[in-house]
Formats: sequence, structure tokens, C-alpha cells
Amino acid sequence: MAGGRHRWLPAIGAVLLAVPTLGSALDRISADHPTMAGHVPDIIASEAMLARGRMAALADDYARAEALAAKAIASSPADPRMLGLLGQARLQAGDADGAEAAFRASAAFGWREPATQAYWLQAALGAGDWASAALRADALLRARAPLRSDFALLAPFEATAEGRAAFAPLVADAAPWTEAYLMPGNSADADGLLRRAGMLSADGIALTDRCTKTAPLVMKLADLGYQSQARSLAGVSCGEAASGEGLVDSDFRQFGQGEASPFGWRKAPSGDVSIGRADGALRVRNRASAPRLVAWQPVMLEEGEYRAVLKGADSGRWRISLDCDGQPAARAPARGLAFSVNDCPSPALGLWLEPGAGEADLAGIILERE
Repeated sequence: MAGGRHRWLPAIGAVLLAVPTLGSALDRISADHPTMAGHVPDIIASEAMLARGRMAALADDYARAEALAAKAIASSPADPRMLGLLGQARLQAGDADGAEAAFRASAAFGWREPATQAYWLQAALGAGDWASAALRADALLRARAPLRSDFALLAPFEATAEGRAAFAPLVADAAPWTEAYLMPGNSADADGLLRRAGMLSADGIALTDRCTKTAPLVMKLADLGYQSQARSLAGVSCGEAASGEGLVDSDFRQFGQGEASPFGWRKAPSGDVSIGRADGALRVRNRASAPRLVAWQPVMLEEGEYRAVLKGADSGRWRISLDCDGQPAARAPARGLAFSVNDCPSPALGLWLEPGAGEADLAGIILERE
């Protein structure tokens, strides 16, 4: 058990140093700037000793960390942070029984001491007590405004059905960390995002307007090429109609009205192309001397040969492309309206317009198997 618990220490080190401090002005300076702790007299410096002890623990100086923790406890015996530091130092030194005693004493003072919660989180995971582990993880995330890296604590829950079932009810509007958890940001950690999508697809998620709140993650997964997982999350969150099977918004009714669906049409940026509407159809002008991409969307199609049937088209200048890396083709297709789907993990269908005089209208697209 001690070895399993020990691997949590790197994850909580940053949390420990970020815990807000109370006490005298000198103590606060010491805790916020641990390198200044040596300039504060020990007799008035419980916070300074805590700061020094944390620095010693992070430097693997277990004996010094334990000694400083003991002095801090003597000064502030009812402060769970001091007991948490003592438990951390003993755990790092291999004193499993002494660490458990310190963490048990710290736990009696509440749920806000990070090292203590991390210890009992790992203990609960080791015992297979998912319900208790979920409460400890929630307490850790509530201890401060979470950083993106803090959500690594949820990996054990996201990775198993038992973990998802235990933690999903805590993903709620009222939880102060939920908003950050729902936002993928610039993360390129595909495995982590896929695990998060699994959690947000679980039964028991207590979110109002779940469709809107999961939309950023759905879009991120789609952009990374994980169409199936993105559609699955959208289907669970928004209903099956939102999962985007096949071609979405085939009649362009939502075109130009924002990203109503992560799988709908997306305008292609081009200064040569202007797009308007007339009588319910798209009206497009291409002023370039070569075909230009007008719009595209990620699609889910079975392997085979396809042809696009155009509705309300008043021109033969339209072309269809298909690329397989989640992004539209960089060059105009040579086959007009026919394309093949073969070993294509992340299909992206593109709509192109050849150059020509005047505008070209298009009211809709139907994809037919050949």
C-alpha cells in the first residue's frame, strides 16, 4: 500500500505549495515565498516552518521535513496542514504506519487538506472503495481553482466503468471545478480527452443544459479526428438526432448560423468566395481563377463508392471532395461529384465551386451509394 500511495506525492506537490495561508504577515510572506522562511523567527513562524517543511519534502529531505512538521504541530496543533506535512514526510521516508496515523489525525479536522485527501483517495482506490475515492477526489478539486493538470486525479475514475459510475454524479453544476473540466482548451492529450468524454457520457451526470456544456469537448474531439467518439458524446448529451450520422444539414438550413452542431457545415475561409442566400438556397460566387473550397463538414460513412446528387443546382461547376484526416482536402478533386470511402478513419467532405461567370445556387445535397 505504501508504494501505491507514494506515487501520488509528485501530483500533490504543486497543490501543497499553492494552499492559501493564514496567520501573521510574516507567516504569510514565508508561506508564499518559501525561500524567505529562514528570515522569520521560529517562535512566531508556524507558517514558515510549514513552508520550509514542504520545500524539504519536495527536495526528498524527509528527515528535515518531518522535524519541521513536528515543530509546526507544536506551534499549531489543530492545523491539519501541519499534520498533513508530517504524514507526507513519513510516507516518503517509508514509515507507512506513522504516515497513516498522521493522516488520520489530519482527517479529523475536515476535508480541505490536500495531502491528506490524496492519501485517503489512494487508500480508497487500493481498497476498491470507489464511492469514498470519488468523494476524496472531489474534495481535492474543490480545495482550489483547478489547473488542467489537476484533472489527472480523475484518470482512475475515467478509465473504468466502476469509477465512472461512482464519480459521474459529482460532475454537477454546483461543483466549482466542473466548468474547467468541461473545457478542453488547447489540450492535445487525446487519451485524456477521450477518457473525459467517457466520463461525460456516463449515467448520472448532474448537468443542466448538458448539450451546450459538452459542446466544446465534442468539437475538440471532432477537430482531432475522433469522429465516432465525438458523435457518441453528442448523442448522449443532446439526443440521437445531434450525433451527426451521415451528412448533417444537407439542405443548408443552419448554414451560416454558427456551429449549431459540431458536425454541420463549416465555412472555408477565402477572400475569393462570397456566400449568400436566395429562395432557401446557397448562392455562391467564386472570383478566383481556380476551384475554391466553399464549405466542409466531418461525416460518418460506410466504405464504398458514393455520388453526390445536388438539389436546386443551377450550375455544373460544383465538386465534392473527401479527405480522411478530419480536415478538408487541400486541392480540388478531379472526379466532380463522385468519391470513394476506403480505409478512411476521419472523413471530411468538402464542397467546391469552379470559377465562372456569375453566381451558382445550391439547395441541398444527397449522398447516394453507387
